[in-house]
Amino acid sequence: MKITFKPAAHFETSSLQGRIRTRYADLVACFGEPNSSGDDYKVQKRWQLKFADGTYATIYDYKEGDSYNGPGQGTHYTKVTDWHIGGTSQRSVAAIEQAMDKYLNQLCIEQPKLSV
Repeated sequence: MKITFKPAAHFETSSLQGRIRTRYADLVACFGEPNSSGDDYKVQKRWQLKFADGTYATIYDYKEGDSYNGPGQGTHYTKVTDWHIGGTSQRSVAAIEQAMDKYLNQLCIEQPKLSV
């Protein structure tokens, strides 16, 4: 199954629908570079995506960085592992999870067993 999405220039209003635990590097490998640097206060990096079926989804860190927690007290966005998923329904979460599963399955190919 091919999962298609593109960065969304125009984005609908969204709210928190779920979370995903993953590394920043895996998000970049799956979805490309974030298309928003956040709001420079509560959000450091954000992806705004529109899937082929019309589902909008955002992925963002929330209240993790120094700008919210104070100098030296936050987590740099490259070290964040708890990401929020925003959207207008649970379909946003499902779309993100399906895309990440497809990406991770390509990396985790089962190796043939060695015969002894």
